[in-house]
Amino acid sequence: MNVTHYPTLNRPSLQPTIKTMLTDFPVVRFMNWQQTNYMANHDRPVIQEWEDLPKVGDDWEYKGGPWGSFRGMPLDLILDYANEIDVQPWLNIPHAASDDLITQMVTHIIERSNKRPILEYSNEVWNGIFTQREYAAEQGLALGLSGKAWEAPLLYQAVRTRLIKEVAGDAADVVISGQFFNPGLADSLLKAAEGHIDAFAIAPYIGRNQRAWDTDLETTRSQDELFLELDDEIQGEMTALFEEYVAKTDRYGIELYAYEGGLHQSARNESADQFLRERETFLAFNRSDDARIVTDSLWIQWLISGGTVACPYSLCSVYEHKHNGHLEAHWFGHSELYGNEIRVWPKLEGTTILQKIP
Repeated sequence: MNVTHYPTLNRPSLQPTIKTMLTDFPVVRFMNWQQTNYMANHDRPVIQEWEDLPKVGDDWEYKGGPWGSFRGMPLDLILDYANEIDVQPWLNIPHAASDDLITQMVTHIIERSNKRPILEYSNEVWNGIFTQREYAAEQGLALGLSGKAWEAPLLYQAVRTRLIKEVAGDAADVVISGQFFNPGLADSLLKAAEGHIDAFAIAPYIGRNQRAWDTDLETTRSQDELFLELDDEIQGEMTALFEEYVAKTDRYGIELYAYEGGLHQSARNESADQFLRERETFLAFNRSDDARIVTDSLWIQWLISGGTVACPYSLCSVYEHKHNGHLEAHWFGHSELYGNEIRVWPKLEGTTILQKIP
């Protein structure tokens, strides 16, 4: 399970609920707690050396202002938390980490973890919205790993992943991650990292292209229509991709992981009225028992197809219940922050999500 670190979720009053919910999952991915992603408008320092990491004794907590300035949680607090709730920690190595930082960070994580950690270089290096892709492309081109702009960041990702595995040895599972809906990228990554990874990781999301607004009837679509469309997506496109990826990982003798995944609906209509009605339709669906059923179906099919570790995104999200001028369009999460409480919707209750086959 992925866990977020939004300011509104970090209230002391909510921590017992979050901790109780996380104990149901054997693997927790702390990518957001680490502030792994960088975007163009973020103004926090890029982490390159051990001294750049936030430390327990630092004044590290978020105190308002731009979220992109928050440096993330100290590594030791994350590891202590993972040990306390008795889970495997999935941790991300900063994209600009020096060789020395990789060595120190990997060694420290292994020594401090009660359970075998999962290690990953950065997050979504393939994704152009993050500046880690630009950084990896620059490094890959400069090192002559590839003359192709699309391939250079992937090969640099593989180079750093190989070093992570060389340091970790057999004491951690090292993964390399690709873009789920572009399986061709996996071939370059798998070949470049061969012999230095334990798993290939993807993010299977459903509903990314789904529309809740019927332009012909000029009204929102029914919940039944949305459900059937998602079910068709799982049984068709998703299952075919699962099987394709398992065939790829089998050839390399490694496992298939999901670093993220789940239900992903996004309101995108240009008309303000249509946008808000679509948004409320998706929100209602996200809370429904139908959402639980399709989410269960996605991960059951994942296991049937041969996938193993899966970390859905995410445990809890912040939902707005009325339009306040900020177009929050995406619906992620298995529970909802409402006032000072976390409400668990049917999507999480009673799920059959399994994160690793014994």
